[in-house]
Amino acid sequence: AAVLRRSVGPDRPAVLELDLSENDLTDTGGVDLLRRLTEVASGHPAGLKVRILKLFANRLGDASCEQLARFISLQGEAVDEVHLSHNCVGQRGLVALLTALALHPSGTYPRQAATGACPCWVRLEHNEIEDVEGLLAALQQPPTKLRFCLAPRGRDGGCA
Repeated sequence: AAVLRRSVGPDRPAVLELDLSENDLTDTGGVDLLRRLTEVASGHPAGLKVRILKLFANRLGDASCEQLARFISLQGEAVDEVHLSHNCVGQRGLVALLTALALHPSGTYPRQAATGACPCWVRLEHNEIEDVEGLLAALQQPPTKLRFCLAPRGRDGGCA
């Protein structure tokens, strides 16, 4: 935190793009990492904005997503991208993460850009989430009122 204050300055928020993909990071490691990131953010006078968070192809699960949800709720500005594909996330983690985005205390989602509303890009394919459609339908209802759009799949099964 002290290095961050010296390199960024106390009057400007630190902006991070963090890529820890393909590191065999466990769920316990993910919780520890996100807890520490939360401590660093709260220790910087002007705050910390994580713009892009890439954690794909690890072994993260629901506990990591719940810690990420807490971090997102404390962050004053919107996260632009969260990449969690190819992990071990289940229903509990999906619900925690999407609820944190939908019910953010500052109402920062979708982020307002010069061109209009800009959603948070969340990638969660290849996880252990059952009944995604049912969960998304439930999260659209009050009190969460989640708004989402799914990326269309191409002919090869990948996102177009």
